[in-house]
Amino acid sequence: MAQGLQVWDVNGNLTLDSNVQTTSIFGKIVVSSANEFNIQDNRFAWGTPFFLADSMLSGYDIKGVFDAQTNTYRIKVDDDKGGFGTKGNFTIYYGVF
Repeated sequence: MAQGLQVWDVNGNLTLDSNVQTTSIFGKIVVSSANEFNIQDNRFAWGTPFFLADSMLSGYDIKGVFDAQTNTYRIKVDDDKGGFGTKGNFTIYYGVF
């Protein structure tokens, strides 16, 4: 029996069911320069870990590797050699879905 939030449309179709995977954002880091970041959070074990950066025009290249044994994301931010960005600050959000 379902115990989470469920929403149906006017035709009776289920449009939202929180008993199925939903996204949870655990935190954020603000980045102002090329660097490496380690984000360790035991809540990564709750689902599929992800990170999302609002860096499209920042001029940085971002790569992340997740280590399931330590529940740690290692995120590397490099200068993008051919980027169109202006090297501004941006935010990396992380969580699970």
